[in-house]
Amino acid sequence: MNAPPSYAVTERPLESLGIGAAEESAYVALLDHPEATLAELSSALAWPSRKVQRLLVSLQAMGLVTVAAGEPRRFVPASPDIAIEAILSRREDALRRARAEIQRLQQRATDGAGTRQQMIELITTREAERHVFEQMQHAARHELIFLERPPILIAGPEQASTTQVDAIARGVRYRSIADQAFLAIPGVVGRIRADMEAGEEVRVVSQLPFKMVMADRNVALIPLDLERPGSPSLLVRSSALLDALYSMFEILWERAAPIAVTSAGQLHTGEAGTRLPPEADQLIPLLAAGLNDKAIAYELDISASTLTRRITDIMQRLDAQTRFQLGWLAARHWSPSDKDIPIR
Repeated sequence: MNAPPSYAVTERPLESLGIGAAEESAYVALLDHPEATLAELSSALAWPSRKVQRLLVSLQAMGLVTVAAGEPRRFVPASPDIAIEAILSRREDALRRARAEIQRLQQRATDGAGTRQQMIELITTREAERHVFEQMQHAARHELIFLERPPILIAGPEQASTTQVDAIARGVRYRSIADQAFLAIPGVVGRIRADMEAGEEVRVVSQLPFKMVMADRNVALIPLDLERPGSPSLLVRSSALLDALYSMFEILWERAAPIAVTSAGQLHTGEAGTRLPPEADQLIPLLAAGLNDKAIAYELDISASTLTRRITDIMQRLDAQTRFQLGWLAARHWSPSDKDIPIR
């Protein structure tokens, strides 16, 4: 004999819409038993009739259930694609209104605290710093960038955090620049590998002057004294200083060496040229020298179609939009002695 279906809810995707676990279970049961009576639904759920009655009243108020005409009273579940979509729309409207309110509240905070304090704020406790960092990740809509150097102020497991995974899943770009001393810290390579597998982009430079995390070019968090654990951090909001910090990051990013995870799970670093195909060692010097396609094809003893295919491949790898840009990038990035350097 088959066991009756269980309507216990384990995952709660509808919780964010204000639908409780018991309400969701009752709605799902009603989808399985459309036009059920109170007694039939109570039997299916194995719950007291009084409890089911309360849930049905709540589901009616949310627009998820209607009552059919006639006796006995039968309850009809609303179509999920219409009813739940309507709830989502109402929630989205509420979120838009709340987001619009942020500017008014921010202006009030500025008027009360003063412009200077508003642009730059001192975070004096580790707990407050951790809270701000979590808020930055939750609120980010476009990008988070990091400068990583010793010491590690907040130790973490060798796996990407749920907050980071969720942010990347909703389209937030993560970019980190680490220095060699940071990579030498035990356990860091495992963390970086996990972050990259989650979708983070990481590059390395020889040395960084300070640590930083910035969200959406809107706010940045900078520890002030790296030699003293627990020392204050600086919270910098939109300003000329923040713009300068972002420009500095982009300059460092352009000059930093990319890191890649090999099929064996090891981290390797090298100049951008190491990501190019082997035939680029012969092709790039000719491009950089300004030779035309006919001369390059003759020098390499290849057909014009093969040359076009190789040039197109290199343009895509260097993200070049024109042949002129390709020549400039090729001359800038290529070095015949570039080799991947394993990071241990």
